[in-house]
Amino acid sequence: QHSQPWSASLAANQSLIETMYWPDHFEMTHYSLAADHPLTSYQLLIETMYWPDHFEMTHYSLAADHPLTSYQLLIETMYWPDHFEMTHYSLAADHPLTSYQLLIETMYWPDHFEMTHYSLAADHPLTSYQLLIETMYWPDHFEITHYSLAADHPLTSYQLLIETMYWPDHFEMTHYSLAADHPLTSYQLLIETMYWPDHFEMTHY
Repeated sequence: QHSQPWSASLAANQSLIETMYWPDHFEMTHYSLAADHPLTSYQLLIETMYWPDHFEMTHYSLAADHPLTSYQLLIETMYWPDHFEMTHYSLAADHPLTSYQLLIETMYWPDHFEMTHYSLAADHPLTSYQLLIETMYWPDHFEITHYSLAADHPLTSYQLLIETMYWPDHFEMTHYSLAADHPLTSYQLLIETMYWPDHFEMTHY
């Protein structure tokens, strides 16, 4: 359990990264980013826990508040030894004239194969939102997932890109990028993680 302090000044950025490893392959990682501004507020929380029984629970949350727009992205994934996976994606974007919601729930069973494509496009004279999720699974445990979120507004522009690739040799390369541009503020978050069978990890924030 970790606190997430941040300043209420005009612009404050903080990143908290804590990773703990044990010989039994237990890993708990906590990433937090807080950037506060009179017109904008961003938060990114990533919590991942691994156990020897291959149970994984991951929580991603993104909140960006603006007088005219509000965005939220929630991703929850749980894995069990029987290869059951339950994933929940939710996107909510509120505007005085428009309101969009996307809820995707996916469940996987031991047949290990699934190819799913989700797309959402909502256009409005003042707003444009797009969410693309592509996931492919094979029996050889190869997975490539691409998440992209683009929300354009005369005053704000947000982008979230998540790319994950898995191979049978347990190599994982994940790229998270967040860019939020505003006449008074500009924030960027880049996370790159690479895993090898020898448990080497290199992360860039």
